[in-house]
Amino acid sequence: MLGTYQLDLLQQFARENDCTLVLEGTVGFGRPCVGFTYGSSYVSFERYVLNYKDPESQKLYAMITLAQPERAYHKSSFLCVLETDDESMLQLYNWTKDLMDQGFKVRVVDEVDYGPGTTTITELMTGRRGKIGELYIP
Repeated sequence: MLGTYQLDLLQQFARENDCTLVLEGTVGFGRPCVGFTYGSSYVSFERYVLNYKDPESQKLYAMITLAQPERAYHKSSFLCVLETDDESMLQLYNWTKDLMDQGFKVRVVDEVDYGPGTTTITELMTGRRGKIGELYIP
């Protein structure tokens, strides 16, 4: 079970970044998880995966995934951890603390566009592009 300090840090990250800490959520096709959402989508770092040829994207992707936990959702690039038990909460805490220590924030991207010829899982599932929360370093 997370201690008060750890839970406070997760809530602080959510408050400071205008996103929601979800302790009993689902991702993909109903898989239980804990993580951060902006609106109805989990905070993403998909842009850095799809722009893999860009050196800055490679650097940010490496920084995000360096501390990515074992249970991180692996079918897309979301800031969430599979399962809702104490171990998953601890993994989310450690990952979030590492991202905060590196200076990551969440920004709102109004129109998601990852370049010509790319389609994200979210677009395939919802049929739309829209506002998402995205990790970045200011």
